[in-house]
Amino acid sequence: NLAESDFYWGIFFQTDFTRSTLRNASFEGADLTEAILVDADLRGCNFGPSRLDGGAQFSGANLTGARWDGANFYKATYDARTIFPAGFNPGDHGI
Repeated sequence: NLAESDFYWGIFFQTDFTRSTLRNASFEGADLTEAILVDADLRGCNFGPSRLDGGAQFSGANLTGARWDGANFYKATYDARTIFPAGFNPGDHGI
């Protein structure tokens, strides 16, 4: 359980967070390039500004209430099970 953790400017290249509870964690400035966030509980996380590009995987992740200001999502992936915050359009963010 990593809920409410502060990962400010952390480097998580290819880190596997599959099925992790990361609710309300802060990833401000973090590098999550190719991170695996499959089926992770990411509700309320702060991802901005951070690097989620280069293939970060969000399949099945719950991102309800997550904040994205300034985050880079280029080539990040998701699937039909991924739950985005209300009003979030993946296409508008390069996903």
